[in-house]
Amino acid sequence: MTAGADAFASGLFTRFDITFLVAEPTRKGVSVYHQYRDHAREFGIRLAVIGNKITGEDDLLFLKEEVGDDLLTHLVQSPGSAPPNRAASRASWSHTTTTP
Repeated sequence: MTAGADAFASGLFTRFDITFLVAEPTRKGVSVYHQYRDHAREFGIRLAVIGNKITGEDDLLFLKEEVGDDLLTHLVQSPGSAPPNRAASRASWSHTTTTP
């Protein structure tokens, strides 16, 4: 399926037992997860998150804090790739969970 929450525009997502999301440890990646989670909850769809481009323990902790038990596993940043500076972008991040 496509990236982002557009997959919920059709009923296709209801045809699967579980949806796997690949999310980077960024505010945008986590916000897409939250959109999916909220939509999926309405339809009883299970979610599992695969963390992508993890550069260190801070990235992994950020994802664990934001997605909790939905984090299934993670992949590390490819060797030789320039790691992003995520600490600065997360400094102002404050997530508010909405419960339906």
